[in-house]
Amino acid sequence: MRFRNGKEGTGPEIASWAAAAAVIVLAALFGFYELRGRFYTNELIARNEAERTLNLLLSVARTHRSASGSRPLMPMLMQREEPNPIDEAQDFVSALESHTLLKDRILGIAAYGPDGSALFRFGTAPEMLALIPAKTALEGSPPRSYRFDARSRSLRIQHPFPVFRTRLDFPRRDRNSEREDTPGAVIFYELKETSLFNRNALAASAFAAWMLASIAAVLLVRRTVRKNAVYRETLQNQRELVALGTAARTLAHEIKNPLSAIRLQADLIARVHPGVAERELTGIAQETARIRLLVDRIGDFLREPKGNPERLRLAEFAAEVLIRAGKNGEPLPVRAERLDTTVSADAPRLRSVIENLAQNAFDSGGDSEAVEARIREEGANAVFEILDRGSGIAHDVDTERLFDPFFTTKTSGFGLGLALCRRFVEAAGGALSVSAREGGGAVARVVLPKVQA
Repeated sequence: MRFRNGKEGTGPEIASWAAAAAVIVLAALFGFYELRGRFYTNELIARNEAERTLNLLLSVARTHRSASGSRPLMPMLMQREEPNPIDEAQDFVSALESHTLLKDRILGIAAYGPDGSALFRFGTAPEMLALIPAKTALEGSPPRSYRFDARSRSLRIQHPFPVFRTRLDFPRRDRNSEREDTPGAVIFYELKETSLFNRNALAASAFAAWMLASIAAVLLVRRTVRKNAVYRETLQNQRELVALGTAARTLAHEIKNPLSAIRLQADLIARVHPGVAERELTGIAQETARIRLLVDRIGDFLREPKGNPERLRLAEFAAEVLIRAGKNGEPLPVRAERLDTTVSADAPRLRSVIENLAQNAFDSGGDSEAVEARIREEGANAVFEILDRGSGIAHDVDTERLFDPFFTTKTSGFGLGLALCRRFVEAAGGALSVSAREGGGAVARVVLPKVQA
């Protein structure tokens, strides 16, 4: 399973995202259920508060009726006398104006006829009212309807009135005027309900905070699980590398002894019997030297890449390394923007990096005189480049594969050079890349952090 490149582990990656999405959806459903319950509870609280306010209004209105000499409402209902909603609404308004708390809480009172037209209006009550049939009312006896208006942040209550008699000459009232029967009416109240919407806004904010916290927690858990998986994979790879390194070091040690013996015997035969099997002995010497070089490269790859870092002036150091790297052992010029650019790296390892990159440039098949070495600064980094005009990089070759151990595009070689170079450069805190050069050829680019001279 590999998570970094995305080429492997796609199934577990999709599964982890699906699990995270499922948990977030469940959290959203739970939060929405709680939010809806909180809204309903807030509405019940608001309606109970409204009922208490209306009870207070009725109590004050009853006191006001008694003080004004009007007949009390309950005896009228007990004697089956039909109260007039206009009179009732006016009594409510009179009670309202005499009570500070009611005046602050109640925004409007009105009485409406069967067609929804206002018989009496006070405050914010509308001129026309869309009457709600009694069968759709939520609660109350007689049934009442409750509607919350978010725009005005208020609660509107419709209270159906029984059959009543209304004056024909309203609003010019004459108590001796003729009356006619009307099928019904509605008393309308509008109460301020700022606290309800504040509580709902607080609940919505809590829901949003819950969702954000849930998403953050799920992503954090997923990230932790993913990092743990990567850590376990890295740990397993390190264990395998340690085992491989131990085996490789043991193998290299075991190979060096017979190689030394073979070369020693070949040299001895050449000295004792000069001219005998000279060609075969030369081949033996070349192949043993080649195997010895491979063993040394493997040892270099397996050893600690950081070494002993020291401060090096990059331009001077590169010029010293490349003094005999050019054609016929001539110096390879180094073009540097600044001579005091300083980096921190192990000198033998950095020397190996520069030599390998220069050798690759000369082996690329292009004109050796076109090989260039450049040094410049980019922000807090120093950049060292080797450029050539050789065959470049084939289109079907992934540039990252060039750094895999034992991968090579050459007819000869071991494929360890670039792997070693990247290992040494990254140990020094830098980066190494190889890319195609515009106009043909390739560019090997080493980026190292600058340090003060």
